[in-house]
Amino acid sequence: MSATVHGLQDLTFAIPEDEAGIVIQRFSSQRRSDKREIRDKDGEYAAVAAGFGKKIDFTITGFKRGAGVASVLGATMTVANDISGNGITGTTTILDEVGDDMANTEFESLNIRGSGYDL
Repeated sequence: MSATVHGLQDLTFAIPEDEAGIVIQRFSSQRRSDKREIRDKDGEYAAVAAGFGKKIDFTITGFKRGAGVASVLGATMTVANDISGNGITGTTTILDEVGDDMANTEFESLNIRGSGYDL
């Protein structure tokens, strides 16, 4: 990215890394974990288990280059942009969904959805 950031120097401007097979326009990731709650006979919380089942859901959108995404649905894929954070590294990423979008006056675009796991 050729922009110069003025002011706060600890900000990230634009998308840091290219992704294979796509001219990336948007990259988003959400980190989450599961929790289970137990209520007593009065309906009040008695216990909670949290922080297990950690997972990262990510979405990549952009314009298709060449053959697009080479990974097979359900297989592992390489993600160039960092999806880790909040105690989850996302070392194994799985391709969940790929959608194509075509219009008569637009370039073909891709919508990619995947999941990251600490495996």
